[in-house]
Amino acid sequence: MAEQIRRRKILIRQLLATVATLLVSASAFASPEGIWPEDMRGFSLPEQEWIMIIPVTRKADGSVSVWNRNDSWNRDWTVPKATPAGTRTVAVNGDSEDMRIVSPFQIDNMSIDSLSKLASKYGTAAIAVVVSEEGTDNVAVAAWAKGNYATWDSVAPSGRTRREAALAMLDDIYSGSSTSVAVPGAESATGAVSIVAQRYNQTFGTNEYRIVGERSDLERLANDPAISVTSRNEDVPSSIDLWVNDGRDIEQIIRGVGLSSR
Repeated sequence: MAEQIRRRKILIRQLLATVATLLVSASAFASPEGIWPEDMRGFSLPEQEWIMIIPVTRKADGSVSVWNRNDSWNRDWTVPKATPAGTRTVAVNGDSEDMRIVSPFQIDNMSIDSLSKLASKYGTAAIAVVVSEEGTDNVAVAAWAKGNYATWDSVAPSGRTRREAALAMLDDIYSGSSTSVAVPGAESATGAVSIVAQRYNQTFGTNEYRIVGERSDLERLANDPAISVTSRNEDVPSSIDLWVNDGRDIEQIIRGVGLSSR
């Protein structure tokens, strides 16, 4: 009997510990940033003339509601408003084409390839996903600018509205040089190539680029593991057609191999 009681107590403790772990995990998962990687938090991006906004609501189960016109957070962004520093912001409600270009999952995971397509459609170089946690005032902002990694940070309203807090956070994030931003892992540029054409390739489901440059520079780019070359032109000027297979921006890859983009 004593042994059965002891085993029962052990099982109860194990059960309580499991429940506690699940509660902590659920809480973290349902925070406005969800499971965004901590090591990409707090970087700066180049200043922008205007930023495209995608309002997102994080549900209690960690899922996201995007482009829901009945959502109060989405309605908060209906009227365009500048950041405290004066940068214009315009929220996009999302039409059927937008929903084909980028899914809620891709938005939540800041898929650069998908965001690049959306940016091309609207003629912007920067997209920010502003996330409000359902039932709380907690807000997180994930931001991307052409040629850069995505980054994020969270912000407490502290007497401001959620939107005001998010707008202030945009100023903090988009505070870098307007001409250049260091990209982790990039080498010093020793050559230059030009992106002369871009199209959406239905077969690959991603953007395909034509890059012109010196043969040695093109080979340097083609040898990067993130690049898949579809064709080569050895005439003058030399060019290659390629697509990026890991979702990053092509200019980021170019800088990463030590080249600059003309």
